[in-house]
Amino acid sequence: MMQNNASAMLKDRIQFLERKSELEYQILHAEIKLSMEKLKPLNIIKNTFAEVIHSPNLRQNTMNSVIGLVTGYFTEKVVVGPTYNPIKKIFGILLEAVVANAVAKNFETIKDTGAILFKRLFKKNHKNDSFQYN
Repeated sequence: MMQNNASAMLKDRIQFLERKSELEYQILHAEIKLSMEKLKPLNIIKNTFAEVIHSPNLRQNTMNSVIGLVTGYFTEKVVVGPTYNPIKKIFGILLEAVVANAVAKNFETIKDTGAILFKRLFKKNHKNDSFQYN
């Protein structure tokens, strides 16, 4: 009787493991299929585009980059100016890239500092502006 009980338990365990193995195989097969679908070039492009579109800071980052590029361009034109000297041209290109990168990365700080300076420069002094009668 003891051998029958052990044999039945062994058969149950084998069936359980076979069902578990089949289920794991189906899950693995589905994951491979999903991975293959995600790795198709068209799907990679669509997913990347969707991530860029739904990025919360896309507009702000784009504006910062554009402002940085414009600032770098004008800085290069003002500092170097028109020249045929290749060394000055290289210096101008490097200066433009450095300024554009710095402005794009630190735009919020520059904007805040500019606002503070603007307020201090154009702040009306109420003591001097008020007309006093003696």
